[in-house]
Amino acid sequence: MRLVLLAHAPVRGGSTDLLFQARDYFQRAHQVTVIFGQGTDQPDPRAADAVLLQTHAKNWRGVLRDYLALVESHRPDLVYAISGPRELDLFRFLRCVRVRHVSSLEQHGFADIPFWLTENRAFIEACTANSPDALDQVHRLTGRPTFLLPYRLPAIATSRAPVVIPESIAANQPLEVVFVGRLERFQKRAHWLPEIIRRCARAGAPLHWHIYGDGPEAPFLRAKLAAAPNVTLHGWTSREQLYRALPHHDLMFFCSRWEGLPIALVEGMRCGLATVAPDIPAGMHWTLTQGGGWLYRADSPRAAAHALIEAVRDRSVVRQKRREALRLSADLFSPSLADEFYPKLETALRTLKFNGHALDLATAPKFRAVPLAGYARRLRYAAESAAHSPGRFLKRVAGRGGKST
Repeated sequence: MRLVLLAHAPVRGGSTDLLFQARDYFQRAHQVTVIFGQGTDQPDPRAADAVLLQTHAKNWRGVLRDYLALVESHRPDLVYAISGPRELDLFRFLRCVRVRHVSSLEQHGFADIPFWLTENRAFIEACTANSPDALDQVHRLTGRPTFLLPYRLPAIATSRAPVVIPESIAANQPLEVVFVGRLERFQKRAHWLPEIIRRCARAGAPLHWHIYGDGPEAPFLRAKLAAAPNVTLHGWTSREQLYRALPHHDLMFFCSRWEGLPIALVEGMRCGLATVAPDIPAGMHWTLTQGGGWLYRADSPRAAAHALIEAVRDRSVVRQKRREALRLSADLFSPSLADEFYPKLETALRTLKFNGHALDLATAPKFRAVPLAGYARRLRYAAESAAHSPGRFLKRVAGRGGKST
């Protein structure tokens, strides 16, 4: 089987990890090519042998024409897209089996993932997801076969000496809080960190912050936090260094606008860290509702800081959450799960057939992203209007300015 793995950009993170885990498994018996739709200022080192789309086109049709030609030049039997709206859009024009991995179903800025999946379901043969709850939602949206695809952490994360949770923490000893992620403002909201740190310090919460990562917000954070006595900016850190450092921390913190199942969360739980994270759909919610941390509504830096302050108020609860994280990580993220599910996925992929649905790029309408606020207003209007079913209405909304797909 000739398999093309697509992803939006080779940024270090969970989606890229999953992409290369899939490549490493499938290339044992299949011809596998990894293609990225655009570059990045922080490429993952594992992407050195991948193919990068090269295009000088300025409009969406020209970009997709070059992308389509690149993918088809590898004559794939199956195209498997891990992330990216452009990759999902490309599915409309491929004439082979198409499988989409969905990490997050959060509606953020644009109602892209739930809306696009619903509109593009004719151009998908199957879907995968990291967590059972996301899998269930994706199945309801698309009606297509769905398969679980868990992370498989490298051996360094699972073969070291057992993590020991201390029985007590001295009252005057600060808790060690870690933030791991790309330092950018759209998804990770890293620009919130200075205000969150300041609010926690003002409230008397004894915290020492460790920020691991790099990105466009790094200069801003260095300027704001370089003089803070309770903050250490580690910059980019290798996976091996991170695994050595994480067991010495107490808490992992997220303030993201959206997440699926972040690999940093999985790594942190395997290292015995409790997690304070926003309550957003998919894997993060599914994991932390079972234990190992706290969920909060992240609608402002103030709300994020308040959640963290409340979480660290009782250190015995912090220790309890850390023990829960260790126990759950062994159940939810053991290497044996990936060893079990990848062969099942391979067997399922072999049975999939192209459903015959593909558009001609030369005449196809542009797929129009819908701003979330407008999408919500139109949904309310559809619910109030007996004259339109939700399905018909959504198709009409998507088609403004061009026929919907």
